[in-house]
Amino acid sequence: MKLNLLKGNTETLKLLIQDENGNALTTLGTATAVRFVFKEDPESADQASVLLKTLTTDPSPITIDDPSQGYIKIPLTKDEMDITPGEYFVGIQIEWDNEHRELKKILINGAEIEKVRIVQDIVRGS
Repeated sequence: MKLNLLKGNTETLKLLIQDENGNALTTLGTATAVRFVFKEDPESADQASVLLKTLTTDPSPITIDDPSQGYIKIPLTKDEMDITPGEYFVGIQIEWDNEHRELKKILINGAEIEKVRIVQDIVRGS
């Protein structure tokens, strides 16, 4: 499924992070790093991403919203969403001191998301 987002809009994504068995990942509170990306090519380096968010991104970092239930929040600012309209792959990686996982399943509002579609805001034309 694709998630549609408007170019230049402020958004906050609330993601449910699950393990490979579909269970909420309840160890988020001890994560040392979280990376969230939109990419044109899923094989490209994170530095080539059209959007890269982390736990330390200024001014709007990712937050562990409800670690015992597996939720994180990803705020997207107007400037961050100034992305050329099109379709992009979505990726998330979580690291702990001795392990890292690239998640294969990303759930936003209960729907599994594989790609994001950035669409032009027709009203504001931004």
